[in-house]
Formats: sequence, C-alpha cells, structure tokens
Amino acid sequence: MIFGKRAFFGYSARPSGEIYWFANVSRREEPTRQELSTITPQAWKRQLLELFVDDAGPATTIIESAGNELGAYPIHDMPTVPTWHRGPIALAGDAAHATSPNSGQGASIAIEDAIVLAKCLRDVPEPEIAFATYAQIRRTRVKKIVEYSARIGRTKTAGPIGRRLRDVVMPFALKYFANSKAHAWMYTHHIDWSERIEAPLRAATLSRSGCLASGGANVNDFLPGRDIGEGQRRGV
Repeated sequence: MIFGKRAFFGYSARPSGEIYWFANVSRREEPTRQELSTITPQAWKRQLLELFVDDAGPATTIIESAGNELGAYPIHDMPTVPTWHRGPIALAGDAAHATSPNSGQGASIAIEDAIVLAKCLRDVPEPEIAFATYAQIRRTRVKKIVEYSARIGRTKTAGPIGRRLRDVVMPFALKYFANSKAHAWMYTHHIDWSERIEAPLRAATLSRSGCLASGGANVNDFLPGRDIGEGQRRGV
C-alpha cells in the first residue's frame, strides 16, 4: 500500500511475476459515464503517473508497465438499509449492507449471511421470524465491518492537514493495529453450522423493533430512495 500525497495505490505481486494493482483517486465531482468513456487508457496512465511521481515506492514503475486494459469507475457510498426482509423476501450481502472494498470483506460477509440465514430457516419454523432472527444476529457484525471499511477509505484521500497527521500516526497504528490479533474479530470469524438457534425471537418483540414486516413484498421497497434510513457514506 502506498498512501501517496495525491492518491492511494495498492498492489499485490504473485510468484509468477504478475502484479495486480489499483489506485484510489479523489475528485470533488463524480465523473459521468460519458466522461469516463472518453478517457483513453493512455490518458489515465499519464494522469496516474503525475499523481504518484513524488511518492516513494514502485507505483510509477507498475503503472508504466501496465497494458492498455484499464478500467475506471466511481466508488459510491450507499445509504443504510434498515429493513432486510419483507414477506417472503430477505436481503443478504451487498443488497443489505453494501461495503466499500477497503476491508476486502464484501464476499466474505455475504457468505456468512447465507450460512446464518440457512441456519435460521432450518431452526425457526416461521419464515418471517427466521428472517428477522437472521437480521438481528447479523447486524452488529456487518455494521462494524462496514464502518471499519469506511474509515480506511477516508484515510486514503486525506487533505493536507489530515495527510500530515496520518503520516505521523501511521507507524504507531501499523505497529499496534495492523496485525493478525488486532483484526482477528474480522478475519477469523467462525460460524458453527451444528449449533442450533435455540431461542428464536418472539414475533411481538420483532414487530415492535421494526424487524418483522407483514403483508406482501414489493420490489420498490428495496430500491434506492425507498424505505431507507439516514443517508450515510457507503459502509458507514
């Protein structure tokens, strides 16, 4: 990882010599699809080289060696989704809790969702109560991961003052927090399939908490701008 002065660069080298890389570039205004489609790979490479020219590390060498198959797209921060299910429909993965790619946990927590949802449907007789139980079990963990991912994203594109503060704190943070123990809660999470969900939540309690919905499902309830809570950055 390279926390550059003007952008963030990440890369991973394989034993075969292949290198996978990406760059996070901050912009005040979101580019349109038309604008992005008119920018050639050569133009992107020139822009990226300018952004990383003053930074230590192999970013410019990797960019210069890259081919012409470059993709550029905005990374959005999404509103939270307070309702994960209605009637016979339940949401999982990004549909329920879209997270930015900074934590690398999007696919992992989606798989976790699927396992917990399957356990709830296996152990709780009523589907709506099973869905509500699943949502309550999963919310705390995924919220923590999504918020963590959002915090990491904000450090990548800090302003001049924030960048200086980040560079001062970073050595300490890497020493004490960038280790397997500090992130064990995220990377070593285990779900025991044989453990049964013995005490599903009562329907009355779920209804009061807003987790249990009655009536038929409407796909519009899950579209952007409908039935969503406070606007947040994606993953916050």
